[in-house]
Amino acid sequence: MTREETLSVLHTQFDQSAKQLCDETNGLYCEISSTYKGDELPQNLQYRFAKIYYNLFTVKFTYTAHGLMNTVYSILGCTVSYDKTENALEIPLPLLADYCDITVVTPTYIPFVSDKDGMAEAFSCIGTALQTVLPAWSEIRCDSHRKATVLTRYAEEVKYILDLKDAECEEPYFTAYVTDFVIDYFTLRFSTGAFFLYMKGNIPKAIKQVKKVKRLTGYEKRLLAVWSSGETRISLAPAITQGFDLFNESGVPKANFKEFGTLFLSWLLLTPITSMVYIGLFFLLVWIDGLHSAYVLGPMYNFPNCILFGFITAIALSYFTRFTFYQWFHKKDYERYCELDWVQNGGREDRFMKWFLRIILLLGIVGCLFLAKWNLNFMSNGFIDNSKFFSLNGEYHAYRDVEKIYYKPDRLNGLGDTIDFPSYVIVLKNGTEIDLYDHGEIADYEDTLLPFLRRKGIPVEKEN
Repeated sequence: MTREETLSVLHTQFDQSAKQLCDETNGLYCEISSTYKGDELPQNLQYRFAKIYYNLFTVKFTYTAHGLMNTVYSILGCTVSYDKTENALEIPLPLLADYCDITVVTPTYIPFVSDKDGMAEAFSCIGTALQTVLPAWSEIRCDSHRKATVLTRYAEEVKYILDLKDAECEEPYFTAYVTDFVIDYFTLRFSTGAFFLYMKGNIPKAIKQVKKVKRLTGYEKRLLAVWSSGETRISLAPAITQGFDLFNESGVPKANFKEFGTLFLSWLLLTPITSMVYIGLFFLLVWIDGLHSAYVLGPMYNFPNCILFGFITAIALSYFTRFTFYQWFHKKDYERYCELDWVQNGGREDRFMKWFLRIILLLGIVGCLFLAKWNLNFMSNGFIDNSKFFSLNGEYHAYRDVEKIYYKPDRLNGLGDTIDFPSYVIVLKNGTEIDLYDHGEIADYEDTLLPFLRRKGIPVEKEN
């Protein structure tokens, strides 16, 4: 399947699972909506929402395609509304469980959901926690005092965790504030770090990770107590955990040597192709520059830089060819690789890489132009000194302005040592010297350029 087809199947499963859970929990109806960045294409999805309506409140499942700072992706989470109004305050399910005095040990935010089976299992897992909390929350919603207490606890907890000012935790500002950034913050917090370690089954490391956090929510304190008791074991469905081994303890992708090796091979295979394009362009520009010239000295030593341009372009281009190379070298893992890649890299990454590739191509083309013009161009009446790299026009000198050309047997290197690298030096009447050492070896020009300059009446001092 293509990326659009695979992601469409994933999103369709989200809809089906949400409606199924709505039926199982006696919800009134389920409303599906989405937000996109750009065209309404599966790869441009930002969030997909499933809002399940009950008598006094709503439950919202959110599929987050990419979390804050893009550090984690394809996350399924759940929030429960404070009431049933359109802009009702939403409380993350694990926090609400704590306010209801319920200890939830099943994960309530699940990252890296990459296929329809994983989505179905993630809904089942979070749905289990939700069904534990719903009866208690329904009871609290009928008691105005207890309902107000929950709101107060949530406001105080958000204030404590995020170190907010008192005014920021008052209505109506608080409701507007937490429906935006705070929900995304808790989505990231409850799907990475200790919680991801817990989902991987590494409870000892999860405990250490939680203890490093300075400001813990009540939910985290409850979970820490359960973890520390040694009585909790977690066993998630393979459909949920099948990709977890690709990520480190913080939920950041590990260095996948198989994937990197494939990319590296693709760079090696693409570099000759992209380099030949730049080399062809380079020689075309050299030919155009020398159409009306008697001799052009220097550019032939510059074309190896085109290989560097080709290698850098191959790296950028490999983003768009990675699936082809992965299919060539790892046929068995190809489908799984595609699924994980497609949920990780969406339309934003595609657009960025397209612009990045264009910039690299532009820089390569401009680089070829400067390399081709980095020369000494000898014409019938004078020559152009274009020895400065970032100069396209150079400086013109008539042959009558040249005093002489002399032989230079050696020179000093950067350490002050004398090295035997001879060359000829053009001396202008104003005292300026242009060393031909920077543009080629003597063998390249002594049989062609020097006789030409002698015919122009310029004295040439030979080697002693």
